[in-house]
Amino acid sequence: MDNSSQIDNIVIEYFGLEGDPDYDIMSEQKREYWRNRPNWHFVELSPTTLRFEEVEGFCALLKRCLESYGKKCDRLTEDEIWTKIRLRAIDRFTKVVEGFIQRCRKLSLTSEKLASLVDNHKCASDVEQRFLELAQKFYQSYLQQLQVTGEDDFDGLMQKAAAVITSGQTVFHRKSGTGDLKCLRYILIDEYQDFSKLFHHLIEAIRQQNPQAQFFCVGDDWQAINGFAGSDLRFYQNFAQFFQPSQKLNIATNYRSATSIVDIGNTLMYGLGTPARAHKTIFGTVEIADLGQFNPNLNEQKDHPGDNITPAILRLVNKTIAVPIQMRYNIISRGVRARQRRAPTGVPHVNENRYIKKGKTVVLLSRKNSLPWYVNYGKPTSKHGVLDNFLNLVRSYLPEESRKALTISTAHKYKGLQNDVVIILDAVPRCYPLIHPDLMFSRVFGDSIEQVVDEERRLFYVALSRAVEHLYILTETKNLSPFLEELKSRKRINLLDWLDYPPCVGSIQHITVKVGNQAGKGGNGTYAIRDLLNAEGYRWRTIGWSAWCCTYPAQDFSIQQYFDNAQWISHACGIEVRFYDDLENMLAKYHVDYGQFIPVINNLSEVDLNINPW
Repeated sequence: MDNSSQIDNIVIEYFGLEGDPDYDIMSEQKREYWRNRPNWHFVELSPTTLRFEEVEGFCALLKRCLESYGKKCDRLTEDEIWTKIRLRAIDRFTKVVEGFIQRCRKLSLTSEKLASLVDNHKCASDVEQRFLELAQKFYQSYLQQLQVTGEDDFDGLMQKAAAVITSGQTVFHRKSGTGDLKCLRYILIDEYQDFSKLFHHLIEAIRQQNPQAQFFCVGDDWQAINGFAGSDLRFYQNFAQFFQPSQKLNIATNYRSATSIVDIGNTLMYGLGTPARAHKTIFGTVEIADLGQFNPNLNEQKDHPGDNITPAILRLVNKTIAVPIQMRYNIISRGVRARQRRAPTGVPHVNENRYIKKGKTVVLLSRKNSLPWYVNYGKPTSKHGVLDNFLNLVRSYLPEESRKALTISTAHKYKGLQNDVVIILDAVPRCYPLIHPDLMFSRVFGDSIEQVVDEERRLFYVALSRAVEHLYILTETKNLSPFLEELKSRKRINLLDWLDYPPCVGSIQHITVKVGNQAGKGGNGTYAIRDLLNAEGYRWRTIGWSAWCCTYPAQDFSIQQYFDNAQWISHACGIEVRFYDDLENMLAKYHVDYGQFIPVINNLSEVDLNINPW
């Protein structure tokens, strides 16, 4: 903080691009900025300083400089430095090396075995070769550190457990009592599709000590999505090879999902195993939500500038859980729909049965911990992560009692779970499939693009099959996930109409006025008054009915007062004026000629603009 009573504030600036003309200009501007702030000391460092002083000399120079300003300098240890910077120092390279070490541990590799593996591997680039050289050194240092400290990781504990059992130590102790692995008659293994080499070694050790034990293994190869964590599908696919003699039974009945959802999963996995059979008789719904066809109304644009994903999700969620809005719409629209039936005016008709019954819950599923769409949060977000921040944003527009009905997760974390309604947020390329650019660094373990795509297909299947009754697949028609393209080529999937999904609003807050041309009167009407409309805040829009549009507060809105205050009306001829509420329902329509406004439809008097459904 700036303390004007004494000079004790220091700014250290490292000019790393010294010599670049544009950068040097910016550097001089920074110097000038700090020169004009007498309560601050400006310490300038550069690559030249570091080059001539080297690391230790550089540190000594910096210490002397700070001490000259009365600052006490006690150098931190490496561990103390790491504690302070670790949260922001985990960069991409760190994560890749960490993943590489984990893979080595899950494969029970020694430093020598890893070296042999690398020696026999043909690198595709110099980058891959340099990485493998560094990764070997990091792995060797990691193993040495475990040995020096006496610590161990989970994979090391698994390796030691298998070694202990192999040595004949089968008696185990736990809080509830003791036991002996040699006495076990039945061993059950769940999620067998995620079996790994480490678990296989452990089971083999048990079988050597207890050949009579019988194993019951349950798994679904269509849900094998943890290859990155060391799971190996070959244990599932070659079950009879690892367990002899054995019997294999297919459990194909799906007790979770409606028929249409089970069917879409079968279509995605066609030819890859026994199709699932739906136990439920309800058909359910599967719909593609094309964000490319979504046109936010004026109020949505005002609330979410530049952001289409948030209002789109709010509409989908609103249809599922915001039942009070349907009740409100029935109240204020009864007279509107009655008049619509008498006069075919082209006013959108709303289906009263479009809402799923009350009590449904919704989950938003994302492939990654981020979203492929722009989200306008409107204010600084918390540090909880992109998905949690997005969930909080969407929830903030829902009534308090409905917020817990909406959750969010990655597809990986949602495996084994279900929800009434599932909205897949990102059925686009680079999400399904996600082929990570760091794949080259795991090729030494046998990873390939084909394997990744196969696992990504299974992950997409997991996402699809979490839905119980209703499945929305959010995408863009011009940017479809290859998996979704494949589904569409094999099966007709309904494309939802956004007009059937009204905006999420509490009570009517705005009236939108649209000024356009009467049918059959040409386009000269609005052209003659365009400057007057622009001066009153109108903006030209060509979505739907081409017109000049402006939004007014709904409170105490009066059509008579509107026309009395309109400066353009005396100049208008061949004009049609339409009045809409927040839900884009047309409440009134007038024709304007030579200063006279004649009602064609007027339901505004029947609408209570201040009803609050919450």
